[in-house]
Amino acid sequence: MSQAARSYDLPPPLLEASHVLVESSPIGPYRYDVCADLCSAQGPPSDVLIVTYRGLRPERLVPDRLVSDRDLGDGGEASDASRSSSERRSDGAPSVDVIAVRPDDPSDAVRDRLADLPVDASVDAVDPSASLTRLGVLVDKHLRQYDDAADPVVCFDSITPLILYSDVDRAHRFLNSLRDLVDEAGGHAHYHFDPDAHDESVRQRLRTLFDAAVTVDDDGDIATVDRRPDWPA
Repeated sequence: MSQAARSYDLPPPLLEASHVLVESSPIGPYRYDVCADLCSAQGPPSDVLIVTYRGLRPERLVPDRLVSDRDLGDGGEASDASRSSSERRSDGAPSVDVIAVRPDDPSDAVRDRLADLPVDASVDAVDPSASLTRLGVLVDKHLRQYDDAADPVVCFDSITPLILYSDVDRAHRFLNSLRDLVDEAGGHAHYHFDPDAHDESVRQRLRTLFDAAVTVDDDGDIATVDRRPDWPA
């Protein structure tokens, strides 16, 4: 039996932040639940971009609460990913774009998992050994295709394997560039991170990139919420 999704009453620092660091175990049953609430913090988003190195369960990031308030009209079927954002959403369905950073190509499996959801989905795959520039170009392509009036949200899952496949310096530069791309698109983003997998110095350095940070404990409860610039020492 699957674990029931939790819903959180997000505090103002998380609602007001454009970039949120989500610190939690990568294997907890609730690891995507606060993530889903962050995606819908400003209301059901028109566009969701998921960049995932992790287990490919993007349907956990697109629960009913992301689409229930939208008028899906008579359609809701997925359409060609090459069309513009406005064309893709002509039936009112939100778009969900997945970039799977994996050594294999899981595109077909991800499409199958999204097929029954009332969203307009596209899937791309990138080898994690490829240059981060390639990943950045693909993220930029997706963000640029969204309408000027869109309210895109980005889920980056996760910083920990990003560092594993590159290093802290490259990861820091990439995330800083990603921040700029999201800001230019008028969106907001959150970034998963396993604090137990890194030295405290790495955690503190990465935190300088974000407007707020939330720690979710193994029971799925919000343990701490910090906002920039008042990071704890």
